[in-house]
Amino acid sequence: ALAYAQLETGLTGEADHLAQKGLVLFPEDGRLNRVRGLLLMARGQLRAALPFLELSARPAYDSGPWIELAECLAKLDTPEDWQRGIEAARTGMRFDLIAVFHFHRDARPIPGDPRLHRVLGHLRTRQERHAAAAMHYLRALSFTLRFQNSGYAMGDDTLGIGSDCQDALHAGRAHEDLGLVSEAVHYYQQALADERVRDQAASNIQRITGRSPR
Repeated sequence: ALAYAQLETGLTGEADHLAQKGLVLFPEDGRLNRVRGLLLMARGQLRAALPFLELSARPAYDSGPWIELAECLAKLDTPEDWQRGIEAARTGMRFDLIAVFHFHRDARPIPGDPRLHRVLGHLRTRQERHAAAAMHYLRALSFTLRFQNSGYAMGDDTLGIGSDCQDALHAGRAHEDLGLVSEAVHYYQQALADERVRDQAASNIQRITGRSPR
């Protein structure tokens, strides 16, 4: 618990030391494996992170560890890894409390967690299945706009509801990959509301239309 708390507060060195110490005594503990896996993934050591993230997800009745495992697999480079990532994200959906409409903004697991569909969009993009990717990005975007605590799922409580439009940018790219230019521009325009992706969305609109967005 202390290692997890240190990870959450940014004390990564201390968290790593405690996680490794704890894993000597409890090698299959889900939380300790999660801490170790997340730290390795943050350092770009994806293959090294995988066994820890797998042990983290295995006992979980929470979508979070399954999302993290899928995100790690999505960053790897083989079709086998991507398919494993899809299976991990689908397992995470079994634990998504999407039917819960009244909850505190810090509730965990997060009902209607958009990261499940976002990582599936990334994985389908890597498989060049752009129609499936577009569907998942639009699903993630709808969850973000629908559920009040979706901004907290992103670790960002500064954006107002409706301002988290990173998935609109992803959806625009997927539609552009499908040759659906008008739809791509529509989603890029929607992404302009999110300051984090505004410049990229504006650049994409100008590239397609030859005009700067209004």
